[in-house]
Amino acid sequence: VNQLKLKNVKPIHTRVEDYQVEESFNLIITRAFSSLKDMLGICSHLCHTSGLFLAMKGKEPELEIKEIPEEFELVNIKVLNVYQLDASRHLLVIEQK
Repeated sequence: VNQLKLKNVKPIHTRVEDYQVEESFNLIITRAFSSLKDMLGICSHLCHTSGLFLAMKGKEPELEIKEIPEEFELVNIKVLNVYQLDASRHLLVIEQK
């Protein structure tokens, strides 16, 4: 944050399940963070009911998608092309029902 001189970012070093907010977020972005089921359970208290989760994954996680809790819905899966990376990457867009 300092190196990029970002002024509208506040880094917080804590476990997500311990982090509490007064106003929930419209967007939660995760990268390499547990299974989708666990991520949604751990992070759901931070996301507004009309908010979205963007989960970055490697290969398309077919088994994890089947385990998404019923109160959430997979809206879209986007294939990501990462510069100079010869590996599969996906972005999953998930909303609360």
